[in-house]
Amino acid sequence: MSDQAHGFETVTFPASDSLLVTADLYRARSDHAPMILLFHQSGSSRGEYRSIAPRLVALGFQCLAVDTRWGDKDRWAGITNETAKRFGTAAIVASQDEGQRRKVRFAARRDLDAALAWARAHRSPSRVIVWGSSWSSILVLDLAREHPDDVNGVVSFSPGEYDAPDRPALVRDWAAAVRQPTYVVSGAAEDSSVAPIYQALRMPSKAYYHAQRGVHGSSILLEEPEAWEPLIAFLRQFLSAHAG
Repeated sequence: MSDQAHGFETVTFPASDSLLVTADLYRARSDHAPMILLFHQSGSSRGEYRSIAPRLVALGFQCLAVDTRWGDKDRWAGITNETAKRFGTAAIVASQDEGQRRKVRFAARRDLDAALAWARAHRSPSRVIVWGSSWSSILVLDLAREHPDDVNGVVSFSPGEYDAPDRPALVRDWAAAVRQPTYVVSGAAEDSSVAPIYQALRMPSKAYYHAQRGVHGSSILLEEPEAWEPLIAFLRQFLSAHAG
């Protein structure tokens, strides 16, 4: 399926447990252009990136906006999360069973792994940057630390120590093991929860942006347009590598 107006085509691929994952592929001029894997926040969908991905493509990236199983219809473009629909996430959310909800939240990592494998196999990008929003902002840190040879950079919007009461430093431990260049964004009122994650990163090639008006997740870019400039400055290093 394709949508010429937005410049993408919809693709599917299986996760390790055979769940079919839906994603929107935004093509660049070259299949080998650096690729950004875009993951949404809780209760959202790949539609979270309908206005963000085209700008990244204009910079020279190809993008894959992925529906993970922990989601629903996004509130910006109103796109249904097809992966969550197949998985039956809505019924799990409605059940009020927090144990089952937590399992689904962490099981969404399978969908990130599947997207990374598909991108490497089917697009052959020169570099891969993983980008997370809210809940997925912590999963991309885990993905990067486990795949140091396949992930070249990380963008994390609004990370925090989410949903691991038995391991209160879980995300900081993940961050400490990341070796790739990493860009972390905090919403206007999130610095106290986001900064500790940033401080746990040990590599010198890291950057931090504290929004003044943007609230949470990747939508900070929509609420605070000036947040784009430092992000683009960070991303250009991957375009330079591609050009070389």
